[in-house]
Amino acid sequence: MARAWLTIPLLAIGGCSGGGGTAAPSGGSVSTPAPAPAPTPAPTPTPTPTPAPPASAPARFADIYSFRYGAGVTLPSACAGITSAPTPAALPVSAWGQGLVFRFVLTPQVWSIAGEVAVGFDGRDADGSVQGAEVALAKTIGADRYALRITQPFAAEPALLSARSARVDARVGGMERRHDCVLGLPTAAGELAAADGSYPRTVLRGVAYVRDATGTRSYLLDMSAVTLVLDRAGRRVTATLRLVGTPEGGGAPLELGTASVAGVLDPATGSIAGPLAIAGRTVGATLRGQVFGQNGAEVGAALGGTVDAAGNAPAVIFSATLFAAR
Repeated sequence: MARAWLTIPLLAIGGCSGGGGTAAPSGGSVSTPAPAPAPTPAPTPTPTPTPAPPASAPARFADIYSFRYGAGVTLPSACAGITSAPTPAALPVSAWGQGLVFRFVLTPQVWSIAGEVAVGFDGRDADGSVQGAEVALAKTIGADRYALRITQPFAAEPALLSARSARVDARVGGMERRHDCVLGLPTAAGELAAADGSYPRTVLRGVAYVRDATGTRSYLLDMSAVTLVLDRAGRRVTATLRLVGTPEGGGAPLELGTASVAGVLDPATGSIAGPLAIAGRTVGATLRGQVFGQNGAEVGAALGGTVDAAGNAPAVIFSATLFAAR
């Protein structure tokens, strides 16, 4: 926008010759001063065009630790989860915006969680036993214990700018809960048109409990493989999830099944949702998430549920997060 200029006229004050305008000595003639020349107006300067503002900076999760978003920020989420009492059971997977609510206040560095788990943390609750987390907090209140870990999903560069994984553990009243959540800075509505096509960089992390005649064992899902595609025109999300478990105590990987997702992409909000299916198995599992970052460059989703036993295949209960990027 051109800068508006204001020209202030200069007031020219004419000098008085010999004290012009006063009476001459008695008997003398009265001199009339010459009129002062009209002032020459100063030329109006040519306005300098205002440079076009640069394109908006990418929405970076790290900016919540500055004042870019103000003194505090509230972060919605989508979450999966597992409760361990009396035996492992899957919690419902929440849609984006209906999971735990995370709140960060810059000063004095306070995190709080609301929803199915309600707790606050400050700098005194730092958990030095956790390595590699962006945020690691833990506290005990009476007999109850809470822990929060927020991590960068991709271990290798380039890292995700806008999406994060949050794990919340709560042992309350003798019952243990684990929540696996995705949170971050969603894609602006005006940029959602770019959220389309394949997202080849993927990661899936979580936990699975496998139950058979010998008992129940826990497995990490970090070795799982994912493909994910968004179809904006068709309002679809499709994914293939090869679930591979690694025993938490060490041991050989276990193939848990390959699941497919044929779900819905909301082009107006960037939310995604769909059921999981495994051929020949009865599955009660769901994926729910959101598109994140500038021009829809990132996708994050929570997924979890149950897979019934079939033949030699054991029953599986799982909770995980999935991230994908272009």
